[in-house]
Amino acid sequence: MQLRPLMREFSAIGREAARIEEGDTMEAIRLVQEGREGEVRAPRLERARLLLERGAGYDLGNNNGGRRRSTEGRAVAFANRVNALAMTVTWLPQFRERQDDVFRVLAGVGFSS
Repeated sequence: MQLRPLMREFSAIGREAARIEEGDTMEAIRLVQEGREGEVRAPRLERARLLLERGAGYDLGNNNGGRRRSTEGRAVAFANRVNALAMTVTWLPQFRERQDDVFRVLAGVGFSS
């Protein structure tokens, strides 16, 4: 497994995150300018984060203001891309050699936040 394709994907995900954030901001501005602030949705990056942290059914009890959330939506697609990269990283020999240390550090970070 090569590191360069992983780094390219990591960079591409970062660029996509910036585009998503900008698009959500522009959409929110447009809705507020039109007096439809009640229609401003949670940012897609926040929805993707919740999907990654809690899993696909995290919002089954939340009707999101009457809107349904699609399992095929853009936030889901982005979360799937991040998840695929994370899964690929765990197969790297360099990661496997140090996984105990990595998870110990991540567990410590999780407790501190």
